[in-house]
Amino acid sequence: MTTGTIAAGALQGVAAKLIHAGQWAGCRLAEISPTGALFEVDHDIVVGEKVVACIAEVGALAGVVAESGGGRCAVQFAARAPGAALAYARA
Repeated sequence: MTTGTIAAGALQGVAAKLIHAGQWAGCRLAEISPTGALFEVDHDIVVGEKVVACIAEVGALAGVVAESGGGRCAVQFAARAPGAALAYARA
């Protein structure tokens, strides 16, 4: 793997925050790819809601909630996650 990249599997379980409806919501990252991420959340977030996913190791990524329920929230990013910050690798 190239120096300076982070394997997607290395990010699983890290603390993250979702900004939605003007509020910060703490969560944990379950999965991530260049086009989206799955978060473990304490409450449901409305499908179709615009959010910003803040992951310290990657940065802030704008997106839209694609699925939500059962303590999980799938976010589709508006733009691909930066290649320099994330090397997508299935573990």
